[in-house]
Amino acid sequence: MFFLYEETKYECQTVNGFPSPSRPSQRDLARQVDSDLEEKQSPANDAIVSVVPRPEVPLVGVRIDPIIPVKPYWKKLALWSSSPKSIRSLVRHSYQPFFILWHIPAVLYMSILNGAMTAAAIMPITVCSIYMTMAPYNLMAQEIGLLSLPEFIGALAAAVICGPLNDWVILRMARSNGGIYEPEMRLWLILTFAPFVAAGLLMFGIGLERGLPWPFIAVGLGVASFGSTPATSLSLAYLTDAYTEIISDALVAVTFVKNLFPTALVFALTPWITAVELANVFIRATVIFIIILFGDIISIAFGKRFRTCSAGNYRLYAGHPLEKA
Repeated sequence: MFFLYEETKYECQTVNGFPSPSRPSQRDLARQVDSDLEEKQSPANDAIVSVVPRPEVPLVGVRIDPIIPVKPYWKKLALWSSSPKSIRSLVRHSYQPFFILWHIPAVLYMSILNGAMTAAAIMPITVCSIYMTMAPYNLMAQEIGLLSLPEFIGALAAAVICGPLNDWVILRMARSNGGIYEPEMRLWLILTFAPFVAAGLLMFGIGLERGLPWPFIAVGLGVASFGSTPATSLSLAYLTDAYTEIISDALVAVTFVKNLFPTALVFALTPWITAVELANVFIRATVIFIIILFGDIISIAFGKRFRTCSAGNYRLYAGHPLEKA
């Protein structure tokens, strides 16, 4: 893998004389849906629709122009490659994520949500490495490492269930919304899985302090991971759908905030446990995480209004994304 991974950067070249395709707005899509519904409900068009067949669109195979030169293999393995973008654009995108974080509320909340769920996953493992080496568990280093398996199983189960279930929910809600999809429809599933985060963390924290058997602790790890995985994935999917033109800078902001949580947790966890004991730490942390998770209700109720209010800032930052800078 090291030094043998090919360059995957794609640069979209603009061809003079060919306008770039525009993306239809929500208003245009709504008008199209309304016109389609009127045509279906009109009795005069029933006979026309039943008689006139729809034209079949021929399938055209994709052809690769052999004139386009192919990079030699040694160039694909280059340690670095030049970019046609200017240094000014690179500098702009080093600080623009922080402006996006401040001016667009959804990016700020999803960043905090991702950070909280990352902390919810890291916090139990950090405690395991300290307390489960003591009595009554006396686990070795290899056995402590195996405690990551319940979190892996929980995350895997959530990933398998969350994807199809989220698609099913979105389709049902879009049908009831006149065929119009809105990004906030993705956020409902986060609330569904939120109780698993609370249950898993409380099982782990209280069970560990009371010295309950290690399978109970392991189940708590898996349940917490099962509940936190959908929140991290769906929040990123929401940002991708709602703020497509600035998603690269938005993800930089999310990554920055997300890494702040475990960094602060490493330094604050031991003094916190010393001050209020282990079970109380997990009870209070669970309350904090649940408050952050249920902030999702505000995003569901007012997310569209927030997007409307921040449309000016969105257009400003979308005017010079990294690909166009």
